[in-house]
Amino acid sequence: MPHRLALALTLCSLVVAGAASVAPAQTAPQYVWKAGTVTAGGNPLNDTMEHFAKQLTEKSRGRIKVDVHIANALAKGEGAHLEGVQLGTIDVVAIGSAPVGGMFEPLYQSLDLPFLWSTREQVWKVMDGPLGQELLKKMESKNLKAFCFGGGWGFRNMMSNKRPVVTPDDMKGQAVVAFVTLEGNRVGNDQLREELRAHVVKEIGALARPDDIRFTEALPKTRSGKIMRRLLRQIAAGDETIGDTTTLEDLSVLAKLRDDED
Repeated sequence: MPHRLALALTLCSLVVAGAASVAPAQTAPQYVWKAGTVTAGGNPLNDTMEHFAKQLTEKSRGRIKVDVHIANALAKGEGAHLEGVQLGTIDVVAIGSAPVGGMFEPLYQSLDLPFLWSTREQVWKVMDGPLGQELLKKMESKNLKAFCFGGGWGFRNMMSNKRPVVTPDDMKGQAVVAFVTLEGNRVGNDQLREELRAHVVKEIGALARPDDIRFTEALPKTRSGKIMRRLLRQIAAGDETIGDTTTLEDLSVLAKLRDDED
């Protein structure tokens, strides 16, 4: 089974001019940019940012220097990094599509839909094409300059905290639980559950048919709009919710999900 790409959006408050590659060499940089990531050491995203910094220094012949700060050193969370670029306190950030979609442009959320991509070639044909360029351009109205999509460390159609999901047999002994928020005046009932199961089977396949569908008014999200799937997995399994929840936008959502479970 192919893996879903965790598309990373690189945002910058300045545009790197192509003419920088012919600039005269300098002993001291003319510009020093601060670049930030939320990931800890050894993450491919940090390696990518370090490579970006090295390439930019070489191509500008020393005019531009990029200092890379990893593991939330400049701000706490992806949302705060984005806001830092808007305010000018951070120059370059590498951000996943989920917080961008949650904070600024909902179209970015579609990039994380399960089973959206069939092959890696399809991903880059779309993201390097007119649609990808349109998404990048949409950020300009937010006082952000987005200049590329990055990736290359794998993308997933389905994941499990028990074992790798490579074949349908790998799902044996595990259940698919769907948390559904309804729009308008829709009412969650058994009939709607069966309709949703049938829709999933038709559009995705029997492998993804939810064993349990739970209707809820809200999902546990961070302040940047990212759904905390880790907490949903714990609730679905009936486990205690453990781990950091300080970035949650509304802690009462967890209690409500627990009440609905009972």
